[in-house]
Amino acid sequence: MEERREEEEKLLKEFEKYGETFIDGLVEKAREVVGDDPTLTHRVLEAVLSGARKRKKAIYERKRVHGVYSLPPRFRPYFEIAKEYSYSKNWIRKNTDSQFVNFCIRVTVENIIKRLRAEDAELVRLAKESEQSEEGNDKSHESEKDNQQ
Repeated sequence: MEERREEEEKLLKEFEKYGETFIDGLVEKAREVVGDDPTLTHRVLEAVLSGARKRKKAIYERKRVHGVYSLPPRFRPYFEIAKEYSYSKNWIRKNTDSQFVNFCIRVTVENIIKRLRAEDAELVRLAKESEQSEEGNDKSHESEKDNQQ
């Protein structure tokens, strides 16, 4: 886990350097095209950053999980009560159906992931215990053989 985090940090630093190099290149290109006018150079760089933000937003939007939900009418009162309660606890910023559904989905997914991790940890623990008990059984069989001889 720690190794993966270190690799991610290295990768992020490397891409940060790429970004700095790219921006330096853009500044030089802007100076070539615009000249020494600092105001126009600033506006050109702002236009580049604006394009980068739009592209980032488009990529984010493509990666989002979109879905349509519907509940039967008998769930409406429970839904409204839970939504109001969530809003009163400041778990959601706006008292809207979409905010509440977003919250519910995120919390449910997080809880499922927690359970999966707990189950994985339990399986690892059981595997270690069975491995240790097998080693103990092997040693006891060896000592029994020694005693018999």
